[in-house]
Amino acid sequence: MNNGMKKISIGVEDFKLIIDKNGYFVDKTLMIKKLLESNAMVTLFTRPRRFGKTLNQSMIKRFFEDEITKQGERIDNSRLFEGLDISRCGEEILQHQQQYPVIFLSFKDANKYTWAELYPRLIETIRDEYIRHSELKNSNKISDPDFYKKIVSGNADTTDYAMSILRLSQMLREHYGEHVVLIIDEYDTPIQAGYIHGYYKEVIQFARDILSSALKDNYNLAY
Repeated sequence: MNNGMKKISIGVEDFKLIIDKNGYFVDKTLMIKKLLESNAMVTLFTRPRRFGKTLNQSMIKRFFEDEITKQGERIDNSRLFEGLDISRCGEEILQHQQQYPVIFLSFKDANKYTWAELYPRLIETIRDEYIRHSELKNSNKISDPDFYKKIVSGNADTTDYAMSILRLSQMLREHYGEHVVLIIDEYDTPIQAGYIHGYYKEVIQFARDILSSALKDNYNLAY
């Protein structure tokens, strides 16, 4: 057995993990180039299940994000793209690498039988992303630090959560002085669950409020 052979990473959806474990990866990094050249602020990807949407979003996240550990140390993700197509695209594209704060939300587990079960799951997903950006906790650059603490502590109300993605993008822009990349995976999963299980009215109102505020005329977004 050749230890240098690449492995087929079945079920792995984290781009970093595949690269670090020497897994097979079909190079789709030129998707990032197309995103940058399209100059579109909002892009919707519609593909069948198991088509690689989550993996590609993980790849996009790793390219744009200047990742910071809980200890405040910088994680250099540029090595993950060495030898891939995007690494040969020139300075015009590579100047964007690790230059943006990233919000990454996945609603893949937001599939419950009732609105009473689903709503806390949605809130937990949002709260987890706030916690991931713990650099905001002690930032003296954000205009409303109490809002960050309110979401993390779980003391926010429905109106706060409806504005939470917009407000997180604002805080990240204020903290870093750079516009934000927002990635939302499986945004339709809770909506489908509501339709199937009979609470569509509740979930569609929440989804409309949170997505509209985050995506429509949000000055804080780069992509």
